[in-house]
Amino acid sequence: MKISLVLMSRNEEKYIKTFFKNLGNQTRKPDEIILVDSSTDRTPELAKPFVTKLIKTLPKGCADARLRGQEKARGDIIVFTDIDAIPEKNWLKEIENMFQNPEVKVVVGKVTYNEIPSKLRADSLNGCNMAFRKEILEEFKWDTTQIGEDIDMGYRLIKAGYRIYPCEQATVHHTGTLDDPKFTHIRAGRSMALLLYKYRTPYWFGRICYNILYALRIGKPKYAYWLSHSFIFSLYDIIFKKRKTPYIFKGYAK
Repeated sequence: MKISLVLMSRNEEKYIKTFFKNLGNQTRKPDEIILVDSSTDRTPELAKPFVTKLIKTLPKGCADARLRGQEKARGDIIVFTDIDAIPEKNWLKEIENMFQNPEVKVVVGKVTYNEIPSKLRADSLNGCNMAFRKEILEEFKWDTTQIGEDIDMGYRLIKAGYRIYPCEQATVHHTGTLDDPKFTHIRAGRSMALLLYKYRTPYWFGRICYNILYALRIGKPKYAYWLSHSFIFSLYDIIFKKRKTPYIFKGYAK
C-alpha cells in the first residue's frame, strides 16, 4: 500500500529542519509528501527539497488546505500531520500496520503537547495525527467553513456508522502550538461553539465541558479559562450578533 503524507504550513520556517530530520528517521517512509503552503516567509523555499509536491495557495484555513493536498495525493492511505510536530520513528509504520486490517478506514494517533498527552478518543480526530483510506475522503468532504474541521469530520464519520481506530503507538509530539497556548485554546473554544450551533446537539456542550475539566485535571486552569471564555462569547456572537467570525480576545483575531 502507498502512503501519501499531506502537510499544511503557514510561516513555519523555524520548524522545517527538525520536522524533516525526524521524518527522515522514520522506519517506514512516506511514498510521497505533499505540502500545501500559504506562507510569506521562507517556509516553501526551505521545504521544497524534501517534498514531492508543493502547492502554493492563499490562507483559506486548514480544511481548504487539506482538500487541496488530498486532491493531488496518489496514495491508498492519506496521512495528515503538522510541520510543527515531531513524529516518533515508528509513527508511519504503526499507522501502516493498522491499515493491514481491511476493516480499518480511519486511524487517529496519540498526540502530546509539551509532554502532556491529549486524551486519545475513539470518537474524535486530531488534525496533526490522523490517517484515512482515500475512498473515505472522496466520500466525505472537509467543511471549509468550519474551524475545527478535524473534529467535525470525526463527528460526521461516527454518525455515518464508521469507526475511528485509535493507535496509541503512532505518536507525534506537537510543539508549535506551545508558542501561543492561549490562541490554541481560544480557537478550540470557538470551534466548539460553531459546531454546537451547526448541529444543535448537546454533544458539543459535553465536549467543551470535557475539555475544560481535562485542563483542570492536568493543572492548567488558564487553559480552562480560555476555553470557557471563548466558547461562551463565541456562542453569544453567533446566535445574537450573527457573526460568521465570532468573538475572540483582543489581539487574537486570527
